[in-house]
Amino acid sequence: MKEIKRTTCCGLLLAAVMMASGAQASHVVWQIGKKDGTGNEFALAPNKYERFVEADFGWDDKYFLVGRSDAKKDFPYVLPGVNDAWAGSGRGPGRHTQQVNILFDIEKKGGERPWTLHVDFSNTHYASPPLVKLIVNGRARKIALPKGDGNDSIKKGDFSKAKPFSVKIDLDDGEIREGANEITITSIEGSWAIFDDVRLEGPEGAAVRLEHKGAYVRSVRGGDYLIPGTHKQPLLVAVEHLDGTPKLRVELDGKTILAERVESGAYVFEAPMEAVGSEKRSTYRVFVDGECVREGTVVRTPQRDAGVAGYVDTRMGTAHSRWMLAPGPWTPFSMVKLSPDNEGTAGKRMWQGGYDPSVESVGSFSHVHEWTMAGLGTMPTTGPLCTKMGEGSEIAGHAGCYRSYIDKSSEVSKIGYYAVRLTDYDIYAERSSLTFLGYEFRKVRERLFGTGKKYLHFGPTAKSVKRVCHEVHEHTHSRNVLLSVDVVVERVNKLLKG
Repeated sequence: MKEIKRTTCCGLLLAAVMMASGAQASHVVWQIGKKDGTGNEFALAPNKYERFVEADFGWDDKYFLVGRSDAKKDFPYVLPGVNDAWAGSGRGPGRHTQQVNILFDIEKKGGERPWTLHVDFSNTHYASPPLVKLIVNGRARKIALPKGDGNDSIKKGDFSKAKPFSVKIDLDDGEIREGANEITITSIEGSWAIFDDVRLEGPEGAAVRLEHKGAYVRSVRGGDYLIPGTHKQPLLVAVEHLDGTPKLRVELDGKTILAERVESGAYVFEAPMEAVGSEKRSTYRVFVDGECVREGTVVRTPQRDAGVAGYVDTRMGTAHSRWMLAPGPWTPFSMVKLSPDNEGTAGKRMWQGGYDPSVESVGSFSHVHEWTMAGLGTMPTTGPLCTKMGEGSEIAGHAGCYRSYIDKSSEVSKIGYYAVRLTDYDIYAERSSLTFLGYEFRKVRERLFGTGKKYLHFGPTAKSVKRVCHEVHEHTHSRNVLLSVDVVVERVNKLLKG
């Protein structure tokens, strides 16, 4: 399937049904619900959609575990959109994205191809269908669903006039792996959609683990920091408690580095590994009540101790911020507070303003961010001059405007530092909180900068630009060339004349 990036609504719909060439999967590895044109076998069906929030659905820590969870209790029949007030969105509370998380454990892959994910919808909102984002083990795809017909399906469980729609994704080699896997289905624009069924097809011989006891290990990976106050790099073990008080034990190169009892809730354990001065590969094994449930290899690399501040994600709490809360780098008590803005410029979205982590575009980087104020906005672009910011709708697009979509996976948001890749212009924008608050825009473009990667920095004044460049260089540990303003101007002028 073609990935959705920057197209018109028609392009989105066409891409939703495009299939990759090659052999097609036919063996059903697992299935949630049944494809019968309704959603009546799921939780809250046939008409209790308004109890979605009350039933605690839609959160990132809510999940359906294949082999253990029950579709009638643990999988909602409807996926609300950000337009649905009954699911928590509105002028007061802002936009609330909802998601469904599916966890499954592949015991045996049976081969690399073919693997196919089917998500069948029995109906969608008649006027404002959703833009659905499907994430398979971190790989995201977006599909704009077509308009459905009427509200009888969501309010009465009557699907006689419904317009079903099927999404079929041929997965790439390696997307499904032996061990823990995760699929997230979320709506980032528009209104509701009703599920018909969700199923994964794979090669003959592929098998999913159906029995889970005590705890489920979602992921294991090396942390990119040192645990504060120690000389240890963490092996991060994400765990979901299932029942009882199971014992979790982690081995590294044959030695136990963590032994803990798992109680109710979700955890990310920091299993301490000795820090290394150069890259080193180690093997790990994770046990739940004595049974090895995960094993693999971790690459250990030199890291630094960032202190407790290293745990902070400055995007938390920024939704519906009205410019007052933002993820960008702020020097304490400073007047200039650089940060991205992505909310709309008209109507109710303008009132809500500022930054929302669910919007996957940037309109500008503004400078103040105080009580309903954003200050001067700046935006790096290439190509023809555009003077309008544009709205944040991915279905409508922003042709003729300077807004840019972003690569959400590239977004870094820490205390004193923010970075993201602007995909419309292939520019990597970075912000730092320094003595001279500065920022930079980086673009790999040989015609403009010569060979290799170069940095283009902007500071508050021409006199302080060298100092800003030096401080940004030290802050970001850049090993690339810093260009002076004179050199940049000279090369830009040559480009324009050429």
